Amino acid sequence: MFNQSKAWAAALLAAAFLAGATVSWAVGSWRPDRGPRERGRGTEAMVTYLSKRLDLTAEQRDSVRAVFQRHRAAMDALWRDVHPRLDSLRQTIRGQIAAQLDSTRRERYLRLLAKHEHRHRMPGRRMDSMGGPH
Repeated sequence: MFNQSKAWAAALLAAAFLAGATVSWAVGSWRPDRGPRERGRGTEAMVTYLSKRLDLTAEQRDSVRAVFQRHRAAMDALWRDVHPRLDSLRQTIRGQIAAQLDSTRRERYLRLLAKHEHRHRMPGRRMDSMGGPH
């Protein structure tokens, strides 16, 4: 039977996954280890996403792009500080989730993570609002 504590655990797991996906999507374009072309694509992807969702005018798109560019150095600095901590926490969470699974589900979970990592590392990828491929 699915009791209340299991429901809370499932909700917490879902919230952690969504938070991780959102953070990954939001800061992915600001990673300083990317070259200028990739970083530009990230900014352009965000501008395009917002433009489609908000039906921005050309002037608004230019203004939004300028906001991203104006804050790029601060975002890069923040990412350099946060990235190692985020990776460490992500590994801890993944390890704890894997420990909850039987061997069959653990194998499936590890394949799912590997697939996600492969997609996440693909150059030129487009991400949707949940951090998944578009």
